[in-house]
Amino acid sequence: MHSLVSVLIALSYLLISGPKTYAQEDSLQLVSLDTINQRNEDGEKHGYWIVYGVDAPEKEYPLEGIIEEGTYANGFKNGVWKKYYKDGKTVRLEGNYKDNRPCGDFKYYYEDGTLKNVGSSLYSRRQLSEEFYRSGRRSVSRSYGENGSEDGIITFYYDSLSVKDSIPQIEFQYEKENGITIGQAVRYYYSGCLRELIEYNNKGVLVSRVEYCDDCLFPIDTLGSQRSNCYQKDKMPNYEPILYRNQKKEFLPNGYNKVFDENNLIVLDGNFKNSKMWKGKLYLYNDKNQLIRIELWENGKFHSNIPIN
Repeated sequence: MHSLVSVLIALSYLLISGPKTYAQEDSLQLVSLDTINQRNEDGEKHGYWIVYGVDAPEKEYPLEGIIEEGTYANGFKNGVWKKYYKDGKTVRLEGNYKDNRPCGDFKYYYEDGTLKNVGSSLYSRRQLSEEFYRSGRRSVSRSYGENGSEDGIITFYYDSLSVKDSIPQIEFQYEKENGITIGQAVRYYYSGCLRELIEYNNKGVLVSRVEYCDDCLFPIDTLGSQRSNCYQKDKMPNYEPILYRNQKKEFLPNGYNKVFDENNLIVLDGNFKNSKMWKGKLYLYNDKNQLIRIELWENGKFHSNIPIN
């Protein structure tokens, strides 16, 4: 009964929008009612299938929404398959299958349609993976060994705070061998300065760990002072009086503000709690009113320096 309803739903789409084409292995397949949701002589699914919400009510999709679609070969998923979010319209996953198992390239998407993850797998075991922030910038690069564990160089990136940052900035990088962390792992500040240097032996045992300040002479050098010599900031500087450009906006003790000094230069830009900036940017100037540094503050404390573009 469900299969009949699925065909009726497909028919309504065709009557409204005409025949639908689907990309499949570098070719376009024209889907018609006499070729979708068919079975072979042994009763196995064969050919192009579109699974609608009405076919699997336990999944709680709209009745006319698509759960997944792709090609079966004698009961096994083969070729490109698409899987959808709960709205039944937005593609969540597009990937290759062979004999019912993921094999080949795949792509995951966020609910808004932007790319979330791309990579490749071999019979359900991932080989490569690139993950992305919603901004479209790369977040993680991974590689995998034959046993499916992380293997090789793994890199995490900052989500750039400015569209001017075209080159992904590394936040954390380490090496894996069959799932075991080995050698040197490094963390960086957003500024590019080295934050932490960690050493592991070939059995994954921690050997040493050294932390550094965000005060290097980047890009000439990435190594700053050792952490024990850092000046630990824990309080946001006070700027009195609080001035706003043209004095047109009321200060929000709990909310978003832009704060300017007596020279009409921006000094604070972010979200405030109890009249103190909780998360945002602190702008610092020299005695000639020239911008010399931008600091990123999170949870009411100094986090890192932001490169001045």
